[in-house]
Amino acid sequence: MAKAVKLWVFVRDDGKYGEVRPVPPEGPSVWGGAWVEMTGELPDPEPPPLLPCPFCGGLARFIPDVPDGVVECSGRSCNILGPRRATKVEAALAWNYRSST
Repeated sequence: MAKAVKLWVFVRDDGKYGEVRPVPPEGPSVWGGAWVEMTGELPDPEPPPLLPCPFCGGLARFIPDVPDGVVECSGRSCNILGPRRATKVEAALAWNYRSST
């Protein structure tokens, strides 16, 4: 799900875009042009590549048709599920985590 964000974009006198900031700048620009507040949506980040199953070495995949994030091992004999998370990015990070102990 994309997130709505507000950004401040510097628009030069020739109409080209310049610097982008997450907060409004202080004071007027000495370069000519103006700071304009813009609203848009940022796309969801792609999840990192999934590591193989820590138990059998099988390929990991996201469970299809699940709106939040759940990773499973696709090995026939394993059937391990990773922890359920709110997003696929969080689920991938939880699946990829390996304890050093």
